[in-house]
Amino acid sequence: MSIKTFQSKWIGSFICVVMLYNAQSFATGNGTTAYNKSSDPNALYGLCSPGGSALQTKIGHLAFLGETLTDVLAITVLDCGGTSEGGSPEKVSCPADSPYAYCINTGNDGIGQDVSFGVLKFDAKTDPNGIYTSCPSGAQLKTKLSLIGGDRRLIKGIVTLAWTAAQ
Repeated sequence: MSIKTFQSKWIGSFICVVMLYNAQSFATGNGTTAYNKSSDPNALYGLCSPGGSALQTKIGHLAFLGETLTDVLAITVLDCGGTSEGGSPEKVSCPADSPYAYCINTGNDGIGQDVSFGVLKFDAKTDPNGIYTSCPSGAQLKTKLSLIGGDRRLIKGIVTLAWTAAQ
């Protein structure tokens, strides 16, 4: 074996170990991972089940259902754990009062996980130029965007989560 071949194999092995270490270092004891905290539709999710699972894209679950990324603002991992007896992705009920356009559950995503997602889409509920909602009668309503400071050009959607009267 030449020195060049040895160096090439050593570097490849080192990169593989670093990638594996970094992926495992994101896992926590309760099945949640740093990967699952991103609502970026293009982000990976996974490493949910102790003892072996992997990373995968969220987009594939939408494609399986015939959905596209058109108007999708975020895809949130709602729950992720070890595989159940379920199979293909299916639309399921979302948590009560959630802002999601629809939710997806896959009992077995093919890499050892039972995962649920909430899909947030641009609509009247998320429109940043829309009026904030869930306020008591008589409240002086404004656009959601009027409450935000900073560079408003970067904001794609805003959801009213709760409303309380000013003190």
